[in-house]
Amino acid sequence: MLEGTDLSSAYSSMSGMASGGMNDSYSQEEELPPMKQPKQEKASRDDTNIIYKQATMDNSNNDQKLAALMTELKKKKAAQATEEQPSYFDKLFGKKKELYKILQLSLMITLGISIHYLIDNYLVKYLADNEMSFERQLLLRVLYPIALLFILWNLRVFVK
Repeated sequence: MLEGTDLSSAYSSMSGMASGGMNDSYSQEEELPPMKQPKQEKASRDDTNIIYKQATMDNSNNDQKLAALMTELKKKKAAQATEEQPSYFDKLFGKKKELYKILQLSLMITLGISIHYLIDNYLVKYLADNEMSFERQLLLRVLYPIALLFILWNLRVFVK
């Protein structure tokens, strides 16, 4: 095995002592059939191929398990997303405070419009029954928006 190398001369004394002579160690190596060594190499290659195949199968099994878990997780997230979406009525009644504010604002506007027509009707009737000069009629018509502005200003200051 180490014939013709510097290592053979360096280790010849050790191998000769262990086996009883240098020729004995060479003779044992020469007696083995040359086909036996390639078979051992082939067997070790087969073993490594089997181990590699098992490892790749384990990896593919792990990959398949991982893919299955990922799809299951995606399905659960999709199910939660559909469950968490509120329905139409949940959205509608979920904003009760804003709904009450809108209702209050619309009633205030309706009340303001109705009071305006009431005051306008009696103001026109008063001006038609009483003969007044143009300046007095103008003053009464201008006092109406000024009075409304004064009332709103007081409400804003004193009511919070």
